[in-house]
Amino acid sequence: MTPARRLLAALWLALAAAQPAAAGENATCLQEQLATLGFNPGPADGKIGPATRNALAAYEAANAIVADRQLDAFSALVFCRELAGADKNLSRHWPSFGRRLRIEVAGTPDNDLRTDLLLEASKALTVVESLFGIQLAAPVDIVIGSNAAKISDRAAPLTETSAASVRRFTARLCQDAPDYGIASNHLPGVILFCHQPDATYNSGFTARDLRNQLGRVLAMEMITQLTGDPATGSDDEYLRRNGPTWLIVGTMQLLQREVDGVITPLGRKTSVEKLRTDGVTNPRHMEYYLSSLEDPAGIGRTGLLVTDDLTRETGLKPIGEFYRLLGTGLTVDDAFQRAFGKTLAEVYEGYP
Repeated sequence: MTPARRLLAALWLALAAAQPAAAGENATCLQEQLATLGFNPGPADGKIGPATRNALAAYEAANAIVADRQLDAFSALVFCRELAGADKNLSRHWPSFGRRLRIEVAGTPDNDLRTDLLLEASKALTVVESLFGIQLAAPVDIVIGSNAAKISDRAAPLTETSAASVRRFTARLCQDAPDYGIASNHLPGVILFCHQPDATYNSGFTARDLRNQLGRVLAMEMITQLTGDPATGSDDEYLRRNGPTWLIVGTMQLLQREVDGVITPLGRKTSVEKLRTDGVTNPRHMEYYLSSLEDPAGIGRTGLLVTDDLTRETGLKPIGEFYRLLGTGLTVDDAFQRAFGKTLAEVYEGYP
């Protein structure tokens, strides 16, 4: 399997299997905010019931906001952040998570591996948040191990996905782990790493192997949090809600390279220009899922190059703004034009 095909397979697997992460603290945050604003959500117990839903609906009606997103344990963090953005005094109700990254080792702990993973993840998160211009609204649990069953046992309590689905998900993940190293994937709020049992840390895979994948999976988590979309439903439906495939894949690849250090402020142009020698497909031809699978290598290359072209002068903050606008209920076309100052049709001009 080529790197581009492995990247696409990981993306589509995550989109199909992902479910909302449990987030009682996020619901409590929203309840406290609504109460402060004068809309009674009932007790701040972290449980979303009729009173909380009615209070949110009343707030939206009073502020002429069109209800565009279903309230659940996961999307509560998005509402919580949006209300705090409208009234900075509400930010005191944000959950106090303490450590925003939590490392869980499934199986026999490897202290060097756990330490390096936490260090690399912390640095990667700082880079991702800086480039997007926004902070994660909820903590991220990272589960790493070499045994699919042990990984799923540790990860299942962190999600609302059924235990059987988590087992299937981690089994496929561990099958993708190369003999020399490690494979990763993402569920909302949870990042999974699996390495082969006979792979040796440092002499087999290194901290750079961890770093190489953290940008991609943290980008997926950031997109999920900004849009408030738990990636349920079909792949086509998800992509039509959250933008063209090339932008999603391009975001992941660009951030993977930024975190890995392949692209630097002085070396970014040179590093991406090398890819142009293979040619770039018109991104319109791979706007959504099914057409993209006809050329998996092409979408990886095109996604990176077009996303780089789109953000070369502005930096990556417009990407964060685009996904945030999607989370407020704007259409893909409207969110894109507001974030990037041009339409998708204008972006497609000039590509063969």
